[in-house]
Parts: sequence; C-alpha cells; structure tokens
Amino acid sequence: MSGPKTSVTTTTAAAAASAPVSWRRLAWVAWRQHRAALAVALAVVGLAAALLVAAALLRTELPLLRGHWAYTGPWDAANETRIASSVVLQLLPVLGGMFLGAPLVARELEARTARMTWAQGAGRTRWLIAQAAVLAGLLGAAALALAFLAQWGLYWRNPFGPADWDFTFMQNPLPFAGWTVAGFCLGVFLGAALRRTVPAMAATVACYVALMLATLDWRGHYLPPLYHFTAHLPYPGDSFAGADFGSQFYFSTPGGHVTDVLDARLGFPDGRLLSNAQAWRSAAWFRAHHVGMWVTYQPGSRYGLFDVIEFGWLAALSVILVAATVVLIRRRAA
Repeated sequence: MSGPKTSVTTTTAAAAASAPVSWRRLAWVAWRQHRAALAVALAVVGLAAALLVAAALLRTELPLLRGHWAYTGPWDAANETRIASSVVLQLLPVLGGMFLGAPLVARELEARTARMTWAQGAGRTRWLIAQAAVLAGLLGAAALALAFLAQWGLYWRNPFGPADWDFTFMQNPLPFAGWTVAGFCLGVFLGAALRRTVPAMAATVACYVALMLATLDWRGHYLPPLYHFTAHLPYPGDSFAGADFGSQFYFSTPGGHVTDVLDARLGFPDGRLLSNAQAWRSAAWFRAHHVGMWVTYQPGSRYGLFDVIEFGWLAALSVILVAATVVLIRRRAA
C-alpha cells in the first residue's frame, strides 16, 4: 500500500518543482535584487523634489507688478534654483538607463550568473519581463510625481510668455514618464546586446542624447505645421541680413494662442519668398512691395496633444526595445 502513495507523492513534488514561478514571486525577487539601486534612485528623486519645493517657496517671495516680474534678489535666487532643478530633471531619465537599465542583463551575463538565474523555473523571458516591469513601473511612477511637482514649483512663467517646445517640453508629466521608461528600456537592450556593463552604460548615454536631440527636430512635425503671413518684421532698419530668420521670434494667432515658430522667411503676400539678394533691399522697397514674414508654426492649442503623441511613441519604443531584448537573450547562450 505504501508504494502507490509514495509514487503519487513523488509525482506531485516533481510537478510542483517543474511548475513556472509565479509573476508575484518574480516581482518580489526583482525588488529584493535591486533594492539598493532603487534606494539610490529614490535619494536622487528626493533631491530633485527638494529643489522643486525650494523653487516654489522662492516663487512666493517674488513681487508681481502688473503682470511683469520685478528683477530683485529673490528673482535671481529663484531663477538659479529653477535652472538647477531643470538640469537634475533632465538627467534623471538617462541616469535610470545607465545605472538600472544597462546592468540589468549585462551584469548577469558578465558575472556568469545568468545560467543559474534562468534555470530556476522562471525562464529567460519571464525573468526579463518581471525585472523590467518592476523597475520601469517604479521609475515611471516617480517620473510622473516629479513632473507634476515641477508643474507646480518649477515652471512659473510670465502669463504672456510663449509655450516651451524644446527641452522643457520633455519635463511635462506624460513625456517625462515616457522618456524615463524609454531611457531605462534602452539601457536594458544595449546591455543585452553588448553583454558588458560599462560599455552598455556609455552606449546608453550616447544613444539617449542622440535620440533626444533628434526629437527636438521631429517634435515640430508631429502634426502638419500651419503657415501664416504677417506684416510684422523682426528688425527695423534699411536692410535685413538674409531672407531666412529661422525661429527667432514668437507671435500670437488671432485666437490668442501663443505659438511656437518653426521657421520664418521674408516673402510676398502671394506666397513667394524673397531671395537672399532681395532681402538686402531697403525698407522703402519692402513697404512698396508689401514684404512681410511667412511663418511656419505649431499653434499653442496643440500643446497637450503633442504631450500625448510623444508619450505614445516613447511607450511603443519601450515595448519594442524590451521585445528585442527578449529575442537577444533567447537566441544567445548565457
């Protein structure tokens, strides 16, 4: 009688041992494994939050006279704090990719612990997804909290000033969370591709900066830009140094929306642009030919939509990077 019972018990134990590890347990292991790095990340986030709070407190000391900021001592202190806070925020996504993303797979491969890790019932794919999901989720949540805090304490602007579409755009809540998670996933992918921690960290910085700079040009073309002819000329005088003024000024549309100018060129009301030779004509010639400025712009009313667009493609890029990392670690030997 004892024989069948022993056989059933052995079969049950073998089945339990071969069962895949639960996602909850994998998440707990990921937390335990990376708690030291996450503690450092939390300290950096706390520093950024303290700077944001300091900027907000200094802001309350600034006198506001009829819509114009007075240039006083508190102004200088608040402006310096705002710049420091902005720099810290700008560095957080790439730091997360360097110190949390790049070592995630590369360190396991470099230390030869991947063979043991992937043979513990979790499997390569489940292990990677659990690790990436925990860290990316925590980083994304911290980024959202910091960005909302920045909206309150950092981006105090003149109410008549233009919307910012450059580096500060990245620090809006949705784009900032997207950049933080994408920077982390980029580090994970490069760590799996290069299989060495330090080279992966350096490559993460280089690729992140290249992507960020390229986005400064892409962002203005998320949606087709609009065109507007204005008789306003940026520089008074007898002549102008060239026909192309780039994006050197802002203007408001008839609806009152502040606008970001992508390009501004001298031209005629019928749409023809001035040549460089014509741009050196006298102011009287400009007036006689009704020369004005053809402006290529994105209206400020699209600002929130561009937030969503940027978050969307960053989220898609993060998923693609994690999927590519899964392919790499499944095809390569540990």
